[in-house]
Amino acid sequence: MTSGHPSLTRRAVRELHELPLRLRLAALLVALLMAALVVTGAAATYQLRSFLQQQQDTELQVTARELVAAAVARPQSTAPVRPAVASRNGYVVRLQWTPTTSEDYFRSGTDRPRFPELQPGSPRVRTGRPFTVGSLQSNTQWRVVAGTATVGGRTIPYAVALSQDRVHDTVDRLAAIVALAGLIALLACAVLGWFAVRRALRPLRRIQDTARAIAAGDLTQRIPVQNTRDEVAGLAQSLNRMLTRIEESFAARRESEERMRRFVADASHELRTPWHPCAATPSSTGWARSPAPTTSPRRCAGSRRRPPGSG
Repeated sequence: MTSGHPSLTRRAVRELHELPLRLRLAALLVALLMAALVVTGAAATYQLRSFLQQQQDTELQVTARELVAAAVARPQSTAPVRPAVASRNGYVVRLQWTPTTSEDYFRSGTDRPRFPELQPGSPRVRTGRPFTVGSLQSNTQWRVVAGTATVGGRTIPYAVALSQDRVHDTVDRLAAIVALAGLIALLACAVLGWFAVRRALRPLRRIQDTARAIAAGDLTQRIPVQNTRDEVAGLAQSLNRMLTRIEESFAARRESEERMRRFVADASHELRTPWHPCAATPSSTGWARSPAPTTSPRRCAGSRRRPPGSG
């Protein structure tokens, strides 16, 4: 990618900023809800899986010796006595008769766990803590507990495995239910959130409409103020006070311009009208006690007709 082209992140951010505000708020609400549902579903699934696995480990440790005792009761028999728990929960018991010879009991089907090498001194055999292994022929996981049993005076390592298919089925069912319920809740909240955002932004649309009317020349428009104490109501009140002052300022300016036009018109009229001494009267000039002028009206009339500069 060349330096002249914006990155995908910047392009996405720019396109997001170009969207309407109500759409961005609704998308943010849906994104936060989706994140909350994902976190909640993941936490619930993890907790359920941990609980079922702990319960399975406890059951495995409790029934392991019973299964081993049933398996070694008749080691030469091809069909030892199968305890009810073995047939119900899918246990598999392995007895390591010799380092190279082992035998599995109570196996149902063709799948079996991938048992590790069993030695009397190995850590897994000594501690007896459950661990997880895979399968030889599928993706099934097994929980295994190992130990030793005394058979004919000999110490025989053993391992008892329990399939985790039941745990996985339960967790998968819960995950499907959580996903379906979360999807329905997400769609419902998206629709309700869209209408809620539109209703919340309705005062801003009124402010926008009022601003358009004022821009068209109607300075008498005012923003409707709701009886609330939120930020939008405070903004509307402040804008109304500002609009009132703007209208008063424009009115004062128009009045001043009107006075100026009248003054200019009067001054222009006075400048266009000539002044003649013959039209002066004694009362207007203050010469009431002076001798009467000797100039005759005919001469004044002639003087008005005399062209300028003729003397």
